Amino acid sequence: MSSSSKKARVNDVQISFYDVGRGYPVIFLHSFNHSKLMWMYQLQAFAVRGFRVVAPDFRGHGETSFTPGRMSIEDFTEDVIGLIQELGLRNGVIVGSSLGGYVAMGIWRKAREMIKALILAGTKAHPGVRRRRRGGLNRSSS
Repeated sequence: MSSSSKKARVNDVQISFYDVGRGYPVIFLHSFNHSKLMWMYQLQAFAVRGFRVVAPDFRGHGETSFTPGRMSIEDFTEDVIGLIQELGLRNGVIVGSSLGGYVAMGIWRKAREMIKALILAGTKAHPGVRRRRRGGLNRSSS
């Protein structure tokens, strides 16, 4: 697999991404403070098995540019939706790890017709959801 990145202008940001292989599309979304490189082994494995694999860098990560003050999950979501449209991908599987899972869920909420399935790892439905502590919340002393 060639390790050269491609670039696409989406939402005023120059998105860097890998796009290799042919066949059914699988889009890999990286975790916070990582880049598309975290998926290198998976990209190779899927590409040789007949899949088209795409892995973008989110704005401000890896080789993707960013606009100061514009780096939210909403922005990442819109960028990936724009990239999917730019590449003409349809009914793909989106794989998201951690932050990539938040973005994958955002895509499902905004443009679920673009995807066939989600694979989420080490993430949750929304970054604002917190687990309750075992034993209950804020017990008062009586």
